Amino acid sequence: MIEQIQLLLLGFAAIFDLVLLLILLERVNASQVAIWLKLLIAGTLAAHAASFFQVWLYGFESSAAMILGRGCMFVMSGGLLLLPSAMLHAAIRLNHTGAVAHPRVDRRYLILYAPLLSLPFAAMLAFHGNVFDFIGSFEPMKWPYIIWLATANLVAIFLFLRVRKQPDFPHLNSFYVWHSFSLFAMTLLAIGYFSIGYDSWLRSSLRLITILSPLAPLFLFVWYSIRTRLLSLVMERTLVYGALFFGLLLFHRATISPMIESAQSRSKVDLVLVELALILGVVLVWKPLRTRVRESLRYLLSRNVFQVRDATRQLSVELSQMGTQPTLELIESFRVAVKNAIAVQFVQIELDTPAQDSLRQRDISCLQQMLSSGATSVIVRGWKLDPMIRESMERLDAMWAFRLRFGSVDGMVLLGPRDRCDRLADEQLAALSLLFEQFAVTLNNRLLDEQRLHAERKAMQQEKLSVLGLLAGSLAHELRNPLSSIRTIASLILEESSEDSHAKKDVAVILAEIDRLMQTTQRLLEFARPADQLRQTVEPDRVVERLLHILGHLAKQLHVAIDASLAAGDACVHSTDAALSEILFNLIRNAIEASQGVPNARVHIQSRIADGCIVLVVSDNGPGIDPAVQQFLFQPFVTSKQMGTGLGLYVASERVRELRGKLHCESVAGHGTIFTIALPEAECRSSLRDLEYASTDFGSDQREVT
Repeated sequence: MIEQIQLLLLGFAAIFDLVLLLILLERVNASQVAIWLKLLIAGTLAAHAASFFQVWLYGFESSAAMILGRGCMFVMSGGLLLLPSAMLHAAIRLNHTGAVAHPRVDRRYLILYAPLLSLPFAAMLAFHGNVFDFIGSFEPMKWPYIIWLATANLVAIFLFLRVRKQPDFPHLNSFYVWHSFSLFAMTLLAIGYFSIGYDSWLRSSLRLITILSPLAPLFLFVWYSIRTRLLSLVMERTLVYGALFFGLLLFHRATISPMIESAQSRSKVDLVLVELALILGVVLVWKPLRTRVRESLRYLLSRNVFQVRDATRQLSVELSQMGTQPTLELIESFRVAVKNAIAVQFVQIELDTPAQDSLRQRDISCLQQMLSSGATSVIVRGWKLDPMIRESMERLDAMWAFRLRFGSVDGMVLLGPRDRCDRLADEQLAALSLLFEQFAVTLNNRLLDEQRLHAERKAMQQEKLSVLGLLAGSLAHELRNPLSSIRTIASLILEESSEDSHAKKDVAVILAEIDRLMQTTQRLLEFARPADQLRQTVEPDRVVERLLHILGHLAKQLHVAIDASLAAGDACVHSTDAALSEILFNLIRNAIEASQGVPNARVHIQSRIADGCIVLVVSDNGPGIDPAVQQFLFQPFVTSKQMGTGLGLYVASERVRELRGKLHCESVAGHGTIFTIALPEAECRSSLRDLEYASTDFGSDQREVT
């Protein structure tokens, strides 16, 4: 039984040393590890592995076993000689050059490894001594080694306690203290065993404890490396899993196998199947183990695990290059790239929460609400889910749903089934989650860029309009003076002309045309600098009646029926007659022109009073407005007419805004267009006392555009 315990402990120690050494020798870690640390672990591995095989060979009397046993003795002696030298090397290096992994090469440190020159003598002793008596075989080297071990370790302890006080190592203070303590205990234990314990009745136990004692500083190193990031090591999971598997096999062989063989010899029943059933039961019952086995099987059975990982990495690189595309093109390009990369039947990107007026939209909204709650960033069909979520995933035929959230972006990505119903492993889901987070960031940045560009264009357009207003005002001002002079001269000519003179009629026409031009220049001045229209009042119904009389001729020419139902009566709004006429003139004329050529073309004007406002509605049964134009309808120079200027509706919307009202448009293709104006109602007063009331804020300064 003691032999089995020794095999088990020494085997575990050898596995631990081997895995740690392989991790340090990994290409990604080698640049951070000093040579003395590798030599320390190599010496410990040599001592533990040699001790394990020596105990395992105990009892074999064949010549091959004897040769292997002597070889183990030689390897063990080399490991024991290497340990004090490497430990002293570490202590001196840390004091001289600090924690630099690869300082400048100094060949003087080779002096510390001078005891290894005795290896030929150790080989001679090993191949001429008792194969199962290590201390007895190396009796000539025992006391020189004890002196060297004690000297090297005590000097190392002094240097470790000294280096912990340096300002460069404040976070390693406790590590050096515990390491020095373990090194001192290991030294005392080795001296006690080599000098006294070898001949005592506790010989086997002391030998096992002594040979396992180098594990103490190694455990400290691993603990501090993981806990405090003493070294930023990358753990290779394959090595860890392999070590655990081999350790379990060793434990099974050293402890469970003898018991099974004994029970099987007594009961004459094959207990291997019972053991396999118990292992399978543990895997099925213990969830962490079941998850690890499931992931391992997915990696083993999946056809393209590494292809998906590489494709995800490539998509991440391509996504940075897609950032300059327009938003819709970016979304479509990314959708197609993801679909091709991970080989799914479909990829659907949802960015807005849909109105829940259909079953599919309700399912999408349900998934978005769960992802937006922050409980999870991915929903996998087949997991233990809420029944409503599970049913939504099934109806949408989606296998995975990923959250998209960053800044103004809030949505999700739905992935359909893969070919042959292949599933994605947890690591692949994590990689895709990071990819979709990167996409959300890219999409948010693109939306911000488009908003910035739109704001810049709008600012430039406003600047152009401001310049246009200044030019219009300057032009009107320059025209008024010569027109006034011409009108004065024409008036004098008209007065001096006789009643029956033919020239008198021509001069009268000239005066009328001059008056019209002066009205036009006055309108240009008002456009450049709007007058204070809130100090006057006007009756909208009277304005509509006058405009119907004027525009009725245009309606007859275009074969459009025009009628009105006016219910505002004597109600007034704060405006000038010219401003309100300009608004309604543009809307009614546009309605008439839009309705021409339509069967039973008709334009209807309606007025009513509602909620303290006078509402004016101009509707037609024309072809409607293109949705692409409708969202920019009230911006300058936007028009759907071939000969239109794009300023009529812009001027009308600006006039409504100045009157503190709202202008709203509704248009459906093939069903006509409706313009609705809502202006605050005012009392029709003419006294100067009531002028202050006319400037009261009647409502919002915004207009509605749909």
